[in-house]
Amino acid sequence: MERRKLVKSMLIAAAGAAAVRTSSAADVSGAIASNPISFNKKSPGMPQRNGAKTVKLNPEMFVNKGESSNGGQARSAAKNLDQEDSYPAFNQMFQQAKSLSSNNIIEINLGGYYKVSQGNFELPSNCHIVGGGTIFLDNNNDEQVIFKIENQQDFSLTNVTLTSSKTTGLWGKSCSGVVIKGCSNFVLSDLNISYRTDAISISDSSHFRIENCLVHKLGEEGIAVRASFSWIIFNNDIYEHNGDGILLKTSGSPSYDGKIICNRIFSATDIFGLKGTLGGGITLNDEKTGSSTTFSNLLVSGNSISDTSYGIAFTNIQNLKVFANDVDTVRRFGIIVDNAVYNNPQKYPIKKTIVSGNTVKIPGKPGSLSIVLMV
Repeated sequence: MERRKLVKSMLIAAAGAAAVRTSSAADVSGAIASNPISFNKKSPGMPQRNGAKTVKLNPEMFVNKGESSNGGQARSAAKNLDQEDSYPAFNQMFQQAKSLSSNNIIEINLGGYYKVSQGNFELPSNCHIVGGGTIFLDNNNDEQVIFKIENQQDFSLTNVTLTSSKTTGLWGKSCSGVVIKGCSNFVLSDLNISYRTDAISISDSSHFRIENCLVHKLGEEGIAVRASFSWIIFNNDIYEHNGDGILLKTSGSPSYDGKIICNRIFSATDIFGLKGTLGGGITLNDEKTGSSTTFSNLLVSGNSISDTSYGIAFTNIQNLKVFANDVDTVRRFGIIVDNAVYNNPQKYPIKKTIVSGNTVKIPGKPGSLSIVLMV
């Protein structure tokens, strides 16, 4: 095996092992110390809760409520949810989950196909969604988010498909798949999200994982993380997107300890967003006004990026490691680390950057760049 391939394999193996834990930092202004955060395998992100009970809910429980529940009526309820508006049942279910979540662990099973006329479902703390089902948002409003979670902790969404009837005009809107703000200790895993502005948008949050998700057919970003710390983005597929594949922003707040590992970003498009533009790869970019803070301690390793506008672009960052990534067939540049990127006019210096073992292949095109470091 070639030395470069051997080094890459070792890095990816180490990165995969690191993906089972997240790190925290004590002080963003000084040296950053990383500490492991453990997750309960049955309820990811859950601390041990003495005496807590697990309460199981599903939407079918809230259809024809009040009638005796024999097998025939249960099948009828499931059929009704397949064919009719499931929003009333979902609304009641999440209200019940909220009322019970302070003293219990809530497990919501979504095993069917659910068409809902409205979204903006609020997930409470101590709540875990599983099931393998589909939520279809039958609503073309520009402001409808499917899940909107604020100021909660210890929750997870696993193995659910989120999609919608709104398939065009997704650029510059507020109709994302999952929006999380001010939350901690959570996991998003094995989600399939399509036909949204952003698939996953997280801000002002900490100690979380996004892993094994498929996000595609998007007006803007695949995964956006703003003003957050101690997180991992691992083994996701992002494609047919019109914005950045993975977008980071400091947004003027402490932002540190991130890992972007073994993701695949490919086949960007302008079909679902702004015509004439093409989605990109992985970037830290505060846009327009710049930021009063820098991102500190970021690992980008083992990612594959192809057929996008650009590969990997960072500015306003310190303690950056870019290892063993593959960038192929991009229009503008492969990897760039620059303290003078157009959208960051404050030009904060970049410190302690390591770029090693990456592969960049760009077809012959005047003006295209492979790897540029201006630190």
